[in-house]
Amino acid sequence: TAHHALLFNLEGTSSNKFGIGARLTLTDANDTVIGFRVQGLNSNISQDTHWMHFGLGEYPAPYRLKVDWPDGVMRSYSFSEPGKYKVKQ
Repeated sequence: TAHHALLFNLEGTSSNKFGIGARLTLTDANDTVIGFRVQGLNSNISQDTHWMHFGLGEYPAPYRLKVDWPDGVMRSYSFSEPGKYKVKQ
């Protein structure tokens, strides 16, 4: 199960560019919650890539990502396999 994960990079349009403050909830095919993350801002002196990582373990596809954007817009996105994705508002 190496690399069995979903990674998301948020791109806000009507909210801020990096989706800072967005709430992400990932569920599997059975609507079981895999994980919850809040897009934050790294405040130390290091580089932050803004990628949000969700390990998938044995959870079955398809996967649904619900994003509550900082400006109040809620959107859902579907993914059928692990990988890296840019999620645009």
